[in-house]
Amino acid sequence: MQEGRPEDETWEGERGVDRIFELVPIVALLVAGVGGGIAAAIRKSPAASASTTGAPTAAPTKTGLVAETVALTILGGLFARILIGVLLDAAGDAKGARLAIGWAFFLVPGIVDAIASIFSDSRPLTDGSVLLWFATVVGAFTGLMAGLHRIYDWSRLGAPQFLGDTTWGLGGSTTAALVAFLNIFIGTCSSDERKGAHRYDKGFRLKEDFAFTQGNVMSSLTDDETQPLYKHERLHVFQNRAFGPGFILSYLGWMALWIIPSLATSLARRDPRFIEGWCYRSNPWEVWAYFIQRRAAEQAEGRDFRSGGEWGPFVLREASAVIYAVPFFLLFVLLFLVAGVTLW
Repeated sequence: MQEGRPEDETWEGERGVDRIFELVPIVALLVAGVGGGIAAAIRKSPAASASTTGAPTAAPTKTGLVAETVALTILGGLFARILIGVLLDAAGDAKGARLAIGWAFFLVPGIVDAIASIFSDSRPLTDGSVLLWFATVVGAFTGLMAGLHRIYDWSRLGAPQFLGDTTWGLGGSTTAALVAFLNIFIGTCSSDERKGAHRYDKGFRLKEDFAFTQGNVMSSLTDDETQPLYKHERLHVFQNRAFGPGFILSYLGWMALWIIPSLATSLARRDPRFIEGWCYRSNPWEVWAYFIQRRAAEQAEGRDFRSGGEWGPFVLREASAVIYAVPFFLLFVLLFLVAGVTLW
């Protein structure tokens, strides 16, 4: 037991980062890589497509597709595992840090164990070894799908995008993996390649006529990169890569902050649209995305897409949303820093 660490904390610091390279997970990654290679080998060869520069890219050779898929599957799982292993080791496997990692990088384990901790001391999904397995699976699946669909343009930003998706942006990649897995059965993947993100013409969505983006997966989006809605959804991909846990947690935090006022207002005025208008359409991350969408439509001085049709009375104006966002994000960053300093 490390001196000064509470008795109820689990301390595995003597193992250090060695557990990152434990035999069983590494073998599992190698097996996953082989499986990815087989999937790439039997996949119908994609045709040539345009890169992010607009220049055509040559159709991949089967060997190239297999090699890229194998490499990204193994490296994706390894990069994710290294990040989580280092964070766990830096915190000495403290329970609070494990719970924070569960929230910040995988979301579901954090939520489940936060609820479980109310009733008992058991936090099974944020055990150190479990979190490392979450990282391994999410990272490997992210790399597998990226390799099969050739989403990264290695001549431009492919390397940092891949690193972001399998480390800092793991929170979005976790939910993206769920969407991508579901879309294997219900979705239709577009022919886009080397664009830095997946696009499914048909796939999972929460609302009719809406696209749905998690991590690097844009689902139910028929518009190509020349269209305003594509730029809206693509901004969400960037937000996850750039802001990592801060993006997904503050997005949900805004919704949690406004759910009670919006629900009360909806009940008082007998109109449920206040809930979507305040929690979703007035969320600062969405205000930013809708602003980009509007600019892309060359309507910089035109209407706010968030307030189109009947939504005008149910959303915060852009200026008002920004004013509310300033203290919200200042408080969020403060809490983020306090948690980091306290737990690490």
